[in-house]
Amino acid sequence: MPHRSPGRRACALALTLLLASGALACATTQEVRQGDFAEIQRHYTKLVRWAQFDRARQFVAPDALADFEAQAETLRNVHFTDYAIRGVTFADDGKTVTAHVTYYAYLRTALVHFAFDEEQEWSRSDGRSWRVRSSFAQRNLAPGEGMF
Repeated sequence: MPHRSPGRRACALALTLLLASGALACATTQEVRQGDFAEIQRHYTKLVRWAQFDRARQFVAPDALADFEAQAETLRNVHFTDYAIRGVTFADDGKTVTAHVTYYAYLRTALVHFAFDEEQEWSRSDGRSWRVRSSFAQRNLAPGEGMF
C-alpha cells in the first residue's frame, strides 16, 4: 500500500474546496443576475399592464424607443385587465433574456376581450442596466382563456 503524505492530501482537499467554492460563486452570481432581472422585468411589465407607458419607457433600449412609443400610442384606447408571464429564457452569455408575456385587455369603446402577446428581448450590454426591445401582437382569446 503506497504511503501518501499529509501534504498531498491537504493540497488535494484545498484544491477540491477551491473548485467547489468557485462553482458555488458562479451559481450564486447567476442567481443574483436572474433575481435582479426578474425584479426589473416584473416592474416593466406591471407598468405596461397599468398603461404607464411614460414610466415604462425608461427600460426601453434607446434604439427601440421610437417603436415602443408608436406601439404605446396604439394601445391608449385599451384597458388591460391582467397579464401572465408565459416564459423566460436566459441566454448562456448572461447578457440577454427573452420573456413572453400575455396581457388581457378590452377596448374602452367595446366590451370585446382579447389579448396582446408581447415578446420582450432584454439585453445588458453595459453589464449594469437591463434594456428591453419589445413587440406587441394582438390576438383573440382562446375559449376559456383570460379573466372572463
